[in-house]
Amino acid sequence: MMAWMKDIAPKVLLRLAVGAAVFFVANIWYVSSGLYNKERVKFSPVAAKLDSAFLYGDVVYLGESSNTSFNPWTDTLGYSVSEFLQMYLPQNRVRGVSHDGYHVGLFSQMLGLMPEHWALRAPGFEEFDRGDLDAGGEKTALGSMKYGVNKDNWYKLNNGNPARKTVVITVNMRSFGPSAMFNGNEASNQQEAIFYSHRMALLNRVFVSLHHYDSRDSREMERAKTQWFRTRDLRLDNSTNGRHYGITHGDGGLKLDGEVWYYHNTVKWWLRDLQRQFAPVSGDADLARVMPMAEAYLKEFAFLLDEENPRVQALDAIVAKCRQEQVNVVFVLLMPNFDHAHRLFGEELTQLMDYNMDFLRKRFAGWEMECKQGDYKVGYVDVERAYGDWAGGQHYTDQWYPTEHVDAHIRQFIAQKTAEKILEFQYRDRIQTGVTKPMVPVIKPSVNNLPNWNIKMPLADTCLGAWQGFRSKHLR
Repeated sequence: MMAWMKDIAPKVLLRLAVGAAVFFVANIWYVSSGLYNKERVKFSPVAAKLDSAFLYGDVVYLGESSNTSFNPWTDTLGYSVSEFLQMYLPQNRVRGVSHDGYHVGLFSQMLGLMPEHWALRAPGFEEFDRGDLDAGGEKTALGSMKYGVNKDNWYKLNNGNPARKTVVITVNMRSFGPSAMFNGNEASNQQEAIFYSHRMALLNRVFVSLHHYDSRDSREMERAKTQWFRTRDLRLDNSTNGRHYGITHGDGGLKLDGEVWYYHNTVKWWLRDLQRQFAPVSGDADLARVMPMAEAYLKEFAFLLDEENPRVQALDAIVAKCRQEQVNVVFVLLMPNFDHAHRLFGEELTQLMDYNMDFLRKRFAGWEMECKQGDYKVGYVDVERAYGDWAGGQHYTDQWYPTEHVDAHIRQFIAQKTAEKILEFQYRDRIQTGVTKPMVPVIKPSVNNLPNWNIKMPLADTCLGAWQGFRSKHLR
């Protein structure tokens, strides 16, 4: 047996070596021929945008549809959050990469394209070497004319070094739920994500060919989502953080081992009861318009976050990557439409949403405190708690579906608070006359560019008023 092994082992090793050499040569040809770039654009069009953002950006803003969406009926100021952020940070280069349906799981993978040791690199250069800077701030070793760099491009905030790079991650609580995780477009997203790494080009193409990603089609995703709605209960520990989240309906509520259950302990039963109770009044036109909206709010928000959630684990991976590369990271916790959720279902739904928001806040606050004294920083912007005037949900441009799309007033506000956090990081170790946090420039749009809520779609408000009357009489 040993003799046979000694005889066969060199042959196997030789074949492996030849195979590796052939694969290496094929990879060189694949890249040099331009075929890889063509297929990369075909399968992952955003990858090139990420390359550019990391190469030239000081602040890279990774967002979803809330970054760019606006309502053309009411919102005449069309700047995105990242564009507003650039206005607030004129001394930084802000690069935004956003798309509908993006989420922290994808953002975690996108960081795979972050260049090694990117944190203190100058824009457009492979490496930053303090000795290569002359008195004017130019990189004389490579030549300023070649890269178009002059002293105005250098942001020497800390002892003559450029400011530490920052990644901004938008966090949409709704994207942690089953409706987002088992979305029919997720297979396409995961195919794109194959190219969010510095692996060998040919290996990426092999992974695509072999479907080495979550390639479940829309029907499989729908089955997974339905299974979640059928089996995941809505149980909450009433001692969590000293707060009581559970709601019972008189004697009908179920109590078990110190825990309180909602009357509707799964989304499936909640939806069934909603449809059954709606049946006698289904002929009412206003209520009929709101019914799909109510079902959508349940499917999007009726879930509970825990440590096993894949999107929560993606947050952990983002922080681990930024810690490894010493890059600052700012999480922007977007605010869901609590107003419409409460008008539809009262506290039975909004307390679930509160629980999930607090789950994320606790995580962000822990990271912020942990990294307060380190070289790199972690911080977060809590839009709900930073901005108090959300009455009536009038700032949401989508009145019929649960999104985080907001008007220019709030997009500007989000950008301002994000800029304040970034500048706080950049100036934290540089005390000037006792001031560690610089003033943020004030942006004042002209009056004619402000949203005109007199022409907003009032039908949602009208129908929700009718629904509240229906809920008080029929919904338990």
